[in-house]
Amino acid sequence: MKIKGMNICIFSHSFLPRIGGMEWVVHNLANALSILGHNVIVLTKRIRKPDLDIKRLYKLEKFGFTFKGSTRIGLDFLSFLYKIHKINKTYKLDVINFHSAAYSGLYVVRYKNLINRNIPIVATLHGEDIQTMPEINYGYCLSKKWRKKVINVLKNSNAIISISESIKNDIKNLVPQVMDKVYDVPNGIWIEEFFNHKIKQDIRDKFSLPKNSKVIISVGRNHIKKGFEYGIRAMELVSQKFKDVYYIIIGRDTEKLFSLVKSLKLEDRIILVGEIKNKEELIDCYKTSDIYLSPSLIESFGCTNLEAMASGLPCIVTDVPGNRDVVKNNCGILVQPSSAQAIAEKIEQLILSPGLMAELKQNALKEIKNYDWMNIAKKYVEVYTEVAKK
Repeated sequence: MKIKGMNICIFSHSFLPRIGGMEWVVHNLANALSILGHNVIVLTKRIRKPDLDIKRLYKLEKFGFTFKGSTRIGLDFLSFLYKIHKINKTYKLDVINFHSAAYSGLYVVRYKNLINRNIPIVATLHGEDIQTMPEINYGYCLSKKWRKKVINVLKNSNAIISISESIKNDIKNLVPQVMDKVYDVPNGIWIEEFFNHKIKQDIRDKFSLPKNSKVIISVGRNHIKKGFEYGIRAMELVSQKFKDVYYIIIGRDTEKLFSLVKSLKLEDRIILVGEIKNKEELIDCYKTSDIYLSPSLIESFGCTNLEAMASGLPCIVTDVPGNRDVVKNNCGILVQPSSAQAIAEKIEQLILSPGLMAELKQNALKEIKNYDWMNIAKKYVEVYTEVAKK
């Protein structure tokens, strides 16, 4: 029997063309739900950037204003109320799924309490809204004011989606009384996009590197939590033993790391690349590299780890929340965080152990099949259905 499609609003205060893990998750989830036959409306705040040229199967609605201070003085929230009310009136929503318990969660909970108390709302937590790391001043919940707001959002949600075991533990530590409505649903990846990818350009040709050189790659925006400093300092040690190993960091604002690279005299061994928005080009980089490195200090999930695994890359990742939730079952090597020495030792181990590299590759390609977006979307639908019928 065919299941009637649901009317689903996914709300994310931050969305494409801003590039980030959460933004891509919302886009890919919305597409997967649409493929399953559901009517999906993504609602986000209007920004002054042109939309990306991407395949979109869902409806996209925007609210708010682009001038500075529109959020602070409350105009964005009023615009949100008008837009979400209009969407609900048009489509008779079955559920609202907001991403991030911070701004997005505040808006949706206020809407529910002020206007539509019967609408089921589902929270998906993505990291900074629930995780904390005082050493780097990371996490909304470091603030007592924000912690109180996040707790209120979670208490008022009908269901909470935890994308990793680490996030689940953070929820339990912050507000244990909501654990009976927490569901485990990880982020996903379009597996066939990687498995069926035809390489157009080797990363060595792209950056004019020696043909037989070994390439280590990291992908992510330059944020202190990404720990790129330790990857760079590890390369200082690796370069003393290997003359044909290069480290490429791809992501927004990575050029700000150049002063460190220059101070270590590694300009000829480390390449800093900005955002690569073309997915085909990025997959080329993954699939023609030799090792993926995530030197992060903390992660909520680590979508780039999935991309590396789907590309058949052996992974070296720090043993921190998020990383260890994804790179498991002997799919990669866990390493002590904040230690250039430890990272360098594991890089050397892999370079000198082609058999281990092959084993990690095969394990990763097997494990990644659990994360296909179509399977993840079905798990979301199970949660939506559960809260909609209560």
